[in-house]
Amino acid sequence: MIVKCIKNKLEKSNLLIINDNMSDYLTIGSELIVYGITIEPQVVYYIIYDGEHLLHVPSELFEVIDDKVSVAWIVNNLEERGLTFWPKLFYQPYFFDDFSEREQSVRNQFKIMQRDFE
Repeated sequence: MIVKCIKNKLEKSNLLIINDNMSDYLTIGSELIVYGITIEPQVVYYIIYDGEHLLHVPSELFEVIDDKVSVAWIVNNLEERGLTFWPKLFYQPYFFDDFSEREQSVRNQFKIMQRDFE
């Protein structure tokens, strides 16, 4: 799935939404691959990669320009918290922590997985 950034921040709301201001990370008009989707009761997040970080970003910041979803996604029911559609790699314990701490083996696994999304 490929999305195009149409805005880089959300208007203030009463909802708790992470990454509602991505103006330091997203350029309007940029096209990005969606590596996973998290559906929560009040918001949908796309997981994108900006070349350095894996970011959970509100879907409202994007328009879908290629709606083909990955066959690598596995669905996980978070019960009252929602659903995730992520590749198997993202479900590994501490994956996101290790990725953000630049653990080289995790980064290498991600690079290999990226090929399935191109």
